[in-house]
Amino acid sequence: MQAQDYIISKLEELSQPVERPKLSGENLENEIIRLILSKKFRKYTANDELIQRVRKAVHLSVEKNEPIKFSMFQGAFKLWRLDEAPEADWAELFTYMYFSKWLKPICEIYEPGVLFNTFMDDIILEKLNNISPDETKIYIRSQQAIIDFLKKYQPENMKMSFTPIGGLFESDEIFWEKMNKELAENTELPVLSEKDIARVELNVRPSDSDPINDGWQARKVKMLNAWFEVTGGLGFDSREDEIPVFVQPIALNYLTVGATKNSIMKFWCGVGVLQPKDNSYQMTIRSFNQIAKDRFEWENVSIDGLGGRNFEKIRILQ
Repeated sequence: MQAQDYIISKLEELSQPVERPKLSGENLENEIIRLILSKKFRKYTANDELIQRVRKAVHLSVEKNEPIKFSMFQGAFKLWRLDEAPEADWAELFTYMYFSKWLKPICEIYEPGVLFNTFMDDIILEKLNNISPDETKIYIRSQQAIIDFLKKYQPENMKMSFTPIGGLFESDEIFWEKMNKELAENTELPVLSEKDIARVELNVRPSDSDPINDGWQARKVKMLNAWFEVTGGLGFDSREDEIPVFVQPIALNYLTVGATKNSIMKFWCGVGVLQPKDNSYQMTIRSFNQIAKDRFEWENVSIDGLGGRNFEKIRILQ
């Protein structure tokens, strides 16, 4: 099977309707909860706190006949070390196909459907990672194009959207006032492990205007911590009628669903590849470090409606 045929077949699977029993009341809520917490997609055990949070969010939405709401956050960039940067690639497509497959059964039994919103940390990137505003705009635009492309394969009552976090503040100036205040009030630099240092060095692009000197990694982590404090006040992960999800384990009350069936990679920091399996393929995401060691071949791809240089070919792992 050719890579292109496999990807098209998986897209078409998303668009195939499935007849499901009509449910109402408590039976409907219980089935929605079961689908959300399905072991086919959930990567880790759901603790009591998470189960109760999901249950309450579902109940509040069903009671008001509103969509079941999910929220996630991600970096508004493609890792600068990747050749694919600054645009989204197969990793983003595979992840949102995976999310669509997870949420589709809910849309089939619940008329208001689902609303999956991604909060994108855009405003901090120029100073934190040395990613230019133009690169951030290119990334957001390319990821929006993927969401638009997927609409024709999704149920009509499945809505996916993006919210740049910078736009939640009255102005950039107000955001940086809050950031500078947080940085000034917390003067101590965090103590980093070797793993922490390696992560910073992987993600932060060297810049002449951002000199590399002693303690620079800790200063970047301090800025990141300040960002979490400032944006945490927005409450986008604490609304009772929303279910916070992430691709990796991050907090007890977050649902960890991964990025694909076999990956919990932060998709914006990796690339989408196909891995041969049983005369077919499986979609997965590989990190920059993995790609540097992988053996793979490129295969040309052309799928109507899927534009951009990153979708003209795909890696096939060997």
